[in-house]
Amino acid sequence: MEHGIIAPLTRGATVLADAGEFEANRWYANLAQHHVTVWYTAPTALRMLIRNGTDLPAQYDLTALRLVTSVGEPLNPEIVVWGQQALGRPVHDNWWQTETGAIMISNYECRRPARIDGTARTGVEVGLLKRGDDGRAEIRNGGVIEVDDWSSSRPLGRLDLATVPNHLPEKDLEFARSSVRSAAGRYLTTIRDQAYGVPLTENEYTWGSNSVILNKLVVIGSAFDLTGEQQYRDGVLEGLDYILGRNALNQSYVTGYRTRFTHNQRSSIFAHQLDPTLPQPPPGSIAGGPNPGLEDPKAKKTLLGTTTAGERPKPQFCYLDDIESWSTDEVAINTVHVAAQPG
Repeated sequence: MEHGIIAPLTRGATVLADAGEFEANRWYANLAQHHVTVWYTAPTALRMLIRNGTDLPAQYDLTALRLVTSVGEPLNPEIVVWGQQALGRPVHDNWWQTETGAIMISNYECRRPARIDGTARTGVEVGLLKRGDDGRAEIRNGGVIEVDDWSSSRPLGRLDLATVPNHLPEKDLEFARSSVRSAAGRYLTTIRDQAYGVPLTENEYTWGSNSVILNKLVVIGSAFDLTGEQQYRDGVLEGLDYILGRNALNQSYVTGYRTRFTHNQRSSIFAHQLDPTLPQPPPGSIAGGPNPGLEDPKAKKTLLGTTTAGERPKPQFCYLDDIESWSTDEVAINTVHVAAQPG
């Protein structure tokens, strides 16, 4: 109802609905005769059209069609390619939720069609959950495990809009700035609640947890730039203290900083632990950090043996400074680097 009738009416659009049985010629004729500009359909329907090849749609004038979107089950790549060949444009996917009766996430027309990397509707926060062994969302310490999407650069763009002089309307500028302050406030609350002053709860430790912490500190630091409030500056210093050694392992995750520091990070360049002729990670390199997932065999075998009955250690103890522990000690491109001097 909402996305099929109400939403088009709010945009002043004319809606054409064909409720008859599948018949490829009639579908193409409707698109051509009524000069349909946006076609909203489903993968099942498109797969039936694919069986008719690309010659049939070529018999109809579909030049008015500017956007084809699909909803329902996941869109397979073959449909996207076929759309480009048969209709002159790719098919875009979107995610629709039955409980809300509306599209929750939709592609921008200019973005890659086979991947939902557009934007969520206002008020909706999107997260990717880690799948457990039973096929459902993994639960750890009473909460779901959210997977960070390293490819997402939207937060970086928002930070720039909030802090770099630009020509945004004042309303949009204040939205960007308030979202940064709001996120920073949430991270400060977490810092105050954690024994080691880190902006992560026990449920949030994941692959590359140190990079997650540092990225959150960037947000808190941006809030300080916007407001000048001391609480944000203090929050950044608290988080950096954790990275630099004030943690459950008394381990500096920055190579070259303090006496006890990480120096065996997994990297295809710095592999001194395996081959002494190769260099060690240079000062300033940051380890991925504690990861209760323990996905690599080395960490799993070593760390699970430190607890009774093979239980997983507490999150901050799920770290191993070993080049073979790629799930805890990897140097990843999503990690923020900080400067450090030997000593």
